[in-house]
Amino acid sequence: MTLINEKAPVKAEKSIQIDAPIEVVWRILTSTIHTVESFEYFEWRGKAFGAYAIHNWKLTKLNGKTEVYVAESMEGFLMRLFRGFMKNTLDKSLENWLIYLKKEAVK
Repeated sequence: MTLINEKAPVKAEKSIQIDAPIEVVWRILTSTIHTVESFEYFEWRGKAFGAYAIHNWKLTKLNGKTEVYVAESMEGFLMRLFRGFMKNTLDKSLENWLIYLKKEAVK
């Protein structure tokens, strides 16, 4: 798994435990992903709007539940310029993803 850039001006990390099998969580998360190690992790990297991002997801079986860890770093001119705003936006975005994922997986 490619590590996020710890020195990037914008980065966030979150995790959540979901009372659902890892296969259910995996199916929800990987419907549009291209870099995959089945039921363990996936990642993507990309450029958009003057930013370069590394985004990682890792799933771990934990006492009948699934722990989901997500980390993302973003760098580039705009990320440095709007560091505070983008950090808050990214942090909230990852949190929202985890909440959505948990709701979908335990239906």
